[in-house]
Parts: sequence; structure tokens; C-alpha cells
Amino acid sequence: MTTETQASSDPKRPAPRRRKSRHTREEMLTQAAELFAERGYRVTSLSDLADRIGIAKATLFHHFRTKEEILFELYTQAMELATARIRAVDQSDDEPSVVLRGMFREHTLLILDNRTLFTIFFSEESELTEPHAAAVRTQQADYINIIAARVSQLIDSGKIKRSVHPRLAVQICLGAGSWTYRWVEPGASRRDADLSSEEIASTVADVMLDGLFD
Repeated sequence: MTTETQASSDPKRPAPRRRKSRHTREEMLTQAAELFAERGYRVTSLSDLADRIGIAKATLFHHFRTKEEILFELYTQAMELATARIRAVDQSDDEPSVVLRGMFREHTLLILDNRTLFTIFFSEESELTEPHAAAVRTQQADYINIIAARVSQLIDSGKIKRSVHPRLAVQICLGAGSWTYRWVEPGASRRDADLSSEEIASTVADVMLDGLFD
């Protein structure tokens, strides 16, 4: 037995440290979002994802038990991001109509700034199993309720028509902003291609609010 082998098997010798993966969980989710958006969730395998990231499939399993767990984390990430941005607007001391406009504008900017994440969000919900799907629905309802509270406030003050149903109105208005993920693409050849995300978001907010105010 060589001296080198004896040294490596010495019980008193510290075990060699395992090299840490250079890929963080957040980076893995980012890569997963891009792959799901490009190819679709159903046809993308964990092997495909591991290859994209450049890690062994076993390493991926160390972080995520199933592919659906990755999808659910992306949905949770989207809702947490959206709720944080809307709550920040809601905390403003501005006049309620200004705050509501800011909420609709921020929602559209959220979609435009995170196209990949929301491409998945709006197309893969049917792939979530219970209770994941129920958890996402609850998060969505909470998000809508934050904005609907402002609509109710403006109805009570007489600035929005009494005939307006707060939650229904919010869902319609948010839908206009959400749909931008389909028709606004960076570098696309459109007549409005020179508009910035901020200009598009402001226009969506203006059009939506004009239909609400009395």
C-alpha cells in the first residue's frame, strides 16, 4: 500500500469537502421558467431541465421532489411578486382614484417586466394539482380583493358608478393588463413598437378607469 493511499484512508484525516453546486435554487427556477415558457410544461421533463441547467438529475431532485413542485413554486413566486407590488401602491397617501390608477398601471408593468413567468402563469394552471391549485386561487382572490377595496371606497364616495361590481370590475381591468403578455413582445414589428412599457401600462390604466368613473 502506498503512502498516498494510507494518508487518504487515515480515519483521523478530515474527509474532503464536497464541492457546492454553483447553481442556486433561484437560478434553477429561472431556468425552469424559461424552459417551460419555450417548450410547454407538459412536454418538458426533469432530464430536459437538468440538461438546461447543466447539473445531474439527482442534484435537481435534491431541491425539488417533482416537476409539479417546480411549477407551483413559480406560481407562488408570481403571486408574491404581484401582491408585494400592489400592496406598495396601496400604502400610498395619494387620493384613492390616483391609487387605483397606480394599481392598474403597476399590474400591467408587472406583466411586461416578467413576461416569461407570466406566460407560464396564464397557460399552465390546469397542470397544478390540489391543494396547489387551491392555494393559487386563494392568492389570486386576495390580490383582487386588495384592489376591489379601493373600487368600493370610490363607489362609496360617489366617484365610481353605483352599478359597478367591485371584484368583477377589477377582474375585467386586470385582464386588459394581463393580456399584454400575448401581444407585447420586445422587438416586435408593430405600429406601437416604439412605446415603452410605462407608456403601455399608463394607457391601459387610463382606458380602464375611464369606464369606471361616473
